Amino acid sequence: MNLPSTLSKTGVAARKQAQIPQGKKTGIISAIVDTREPEHIQALTFGGVPTVTTALDAGDVMCACEDNSIILVERKTPSDLLGTIKSGRLFPQCERMIQVTPWSYIVITGLIYRDRDGMVTVGGRGHTGWTYSSVQGALLTCQEMGVGVVTCGSDSEFEATVIRLCKRDRSTVRIKPPRETYLLRDGEAALAALPGIGPERIKALVGELGGVASVLEWLTNLEDQRQVPGVADGIKQGVKAALGLNGEVIRILPWTAQQSSYTPNGGFIAAADEAALEFLKEATSNGK
Repeated sequence: MNLPSTLSKTGVAARKQAQIPQGKKTGIISAIVDTREPEHIQALTFGGVPTVTTALDAGDVMCACEDNSIILVERKTPSDLLGTIKSGRLFPQCERMIQVTPWSYIVITGLIYRDRDGMVTVGGRGHTGWTYSSVQGALLTCQEMGVGVVTCGSDSEFEATVIRLCKRDRSTVRIKPPRETYLLRDGEAALAALPGIGPERIKALVGELGGVASVLEWLTNLEDQRQVPGVADGIKQGVKAALGLNGEVIRILPWTAQQSSYTPNGGFIAAADEAALEFLKEATSNGK
């Protein structure tokens, strides 16, 4: 990440100046304001931290935060936002921002209203010629590109809004998905295709018996007394019929016995999950 040298210098200086309690409260070490911003924005200090003005390649305000994050903010009045959308500059601006830091934001300093006809009005004036849905669609695209969009009441709230952004928790968000997922491996998918098994019983079978080969042996051995919830002898008989097995049982031998072709009682050998999968593929392709 290429950052202005001014930001690095002021950041170092700020770390040495422990007597600035305001900066600690804001979560900001130092800030840079773009020289093309109006004077009242250039005069902001974001709670008293070292602040300088220089030309930024992207964004209007760049802050170095205490968690070592870089926050980049593009300030836009509602009228400026509409003009940027019209000129086609909005999305290129977003692209340049996210190339600098993933913590990039557009702060709209004013409210955008939707009238009863679905048109945008700004500052109490009449129609702007923009539909509310089209403006919201543009802002949604910005967010899909990775740039957050925040609105505050006016320029007078801009400084406080930037401070709130800098103070946000940027640690990993850990959530539990609304539905539990289970990814089927190739062998498990082949087992799931057997009658009465299906994806819903695979997790229980593998969890109780082990790998694909162990499950296949258990399904073809009616004398095995181990129990798996939801899989009764009727399902096991259906599996044997689908695989073309009558009295035969698919058995697993230790790795050293793989050179043998049959067990002493003539059962088919599946020495590993891969062999079990190949057997399933061949048996099902032959229509057994």
